[in-house]
Amino acid sequence: MKQETCVDAATQRRRVRACCALAFAMTLAATAAPAQNDTIAFDIAAQPLARALSSFGTVARLQLFVDSGLIAGRHSTAIKGRYPSEEALRRLLAGTGLLPHPVGDKGFTLTPLLSAAGVTPATAVQSHASTRHAAYSAAVLAGVRRALCRHERTTPGTFRSLVQLWLDESGKVTTSALLTSTGEDARDAALTSILDGLALPPPPPGLPQPITLLLAPSPTMVPTVCGARR
Repeated sequence: MKQETCVDAATQRRRVRACCALAFAMTLAATAAPAQNDTIAFDIAAQPLARALSSFGTVARLQLFVDSGLIAGRHSTAIKGRYPSEEALRRLLAGTGLLPHPVGDKGFTLTPLLSAAGVTPATAVQSHASTRHAAYSAAVLAGVRRALCRHERTTPGTFRSLVQLWLDESGKVTTSALLTSTGEDARDAALTSILDGLALPPPPPGLPQPITLLLAPSPTMVPTVCGARR
């Protein structure tokens, strides 16, 4: 079912809320993304943090996990120049009260900047939850990537789209929505068909939903991201 036409008012309101406060956003990255200590050229203007993080993930080709409660109302610092990805992200986050934490070599999660005297049970639980959800995000990305790689039209890295997924307790995608078109009606339909009913790992308790995925174009990742197609 095509998602860009004939949407009701409730769906439109949901899309607006999603764009303003992503439950979490992830950039589908290549397995051959630059190492986090390699320098990358960044030129990202100061802007609302959600948009800045989206731009960062696309340039760095890394997965990002961000909690809407952490980024709401925050603005990034502009960065321009060549930096390792973690240093660039720290510069981007300057003044936001947030710190990046690597998730293996695949990406980052964000946690509040806490002083030793300022750690409360609530913030400690929030940090623990962010780490747990970040680990789950990696599993979601792997599952979505495998599914998209089974069809040439939806090869990751060949198009851009922002999509949302709702999961049941077993990890099955019960509903998907394209917040932005891929630019081709046929590919929109194929993407929706692949995502609807997709079986993913069971989500951890308390996972914010919907899950929001940024599928970003990256010509350099296309030859390697899918390996041998099944």
